[in-house]
Amino acid sequence: MSLINEQVAYLQGLVNGLELDEETKEGKVLMAIIDVLEDMALVISDLETFVDDWFQMDEDPSEIYSYYCPNCGAPIEVEEETIENEQSLVCPKCGDPIHISIACCDHDHA
Repeated sequence: MSLINEQVAYLQGLVNGLELDEETKEGKVLMAIIDVLEDMALVISDLETFVDDWFQMDEDPSEIYSYYCPNCGAPIEVEEETIENEQSLVCPKCGDPIHISIACCDHDHA
């Protein structure tokens, strides 16, 4: 439970402990404020979860490239880091070594 949810629950407990008459103008306003606070706490909690999930997805920024084995045609997914480190690849299906190079277009050709 997030801090804001705990704080809203605490406030709700305080209001309930006051035993206000919910039929008075003041009681209606106070209960409406508590209801809005509860709704806001739920939305904030959902947003926190979304942001946490977003950052977890962004923690592994390496891209996945799809290739096909030139020998057997099996599809192979390779992480960008593997290609950049020039690690040797072996086809999981036929066992043949696979040589992959990335064409670089970041610099001008004279």
